[in-house]
Amino acid sequence: MYGLPHLSRLWIWSALLIILLPVTLFAQNPSPYDRMFPPSESIIRVKQGDKFGFIHPDGTVLVPPIYDQAADFKEDRAAVSLDNKQGFIDTDGEMIIPLMYDRVWSFSFGAALVQLNDKLGVINLMGETVIPLEFDNGTSAYDGVILLSNAGKHQYYHVTGELVSDRVFLEGWPFYNGIAMVRTHEGYWYMDKHGHCVDLCEVLE
Repeated sequence: MYGLPHLSRLWIWSALLIILLPVTLFAQNPSPYDRMFPPSESIIRVKQGDKFGFIHPDGTVLVPPIYDQAADFKEDRAAVSLDNKQGFIDTDGEMIIPLMYDRVWSFSFGAALVQLNDKLGVINLMGETVIPLEFDNGTSAYDGVILLSNAGKHQYYHVTGELVSDRVFLEGWPFYNGIAMVRTHEGYWYMDKHGHCVDLCEVLE
């Protein structure tokens, strides 16, 4: 008479099962990792203690947690760091670009910004230098173009290493949808990936 209706009791038991079953399963099969990051290119970055590694979604270990730092895979390459040097591994877990740089950025459009002795340059997916390490500042590739600068002088490079334009700019912004805003002594204008001045209104039509 004073008991819970049958449906209410059923709902409570169902809710308890939903809550307790994962806890029970986890207790039976606890993860050996302190943290698991969302998959990137079907590979999961994990952390155990203060070290990073990678596993496949089925739990198979690709690289045990041995690195001081690690980034997610981008374009089949993951940046890793050990003993204050950085490089890249491939999706087989092999060190494809040695731990030789002071800092690296993830790949974009087949190119990655790297830094050594306070100078920036660009490498390709095989680790070959396509733009020498002689710049003070830079951005990763946007629209297949990289912006690099020295002493406030900015220039744009294709990811293959060729200059977009011979002109040197006082300021520059990354490419987006094929155009970038730049500043010269004459003022601000827009440039396409052939190095030509463009009318923004025509581009947006």
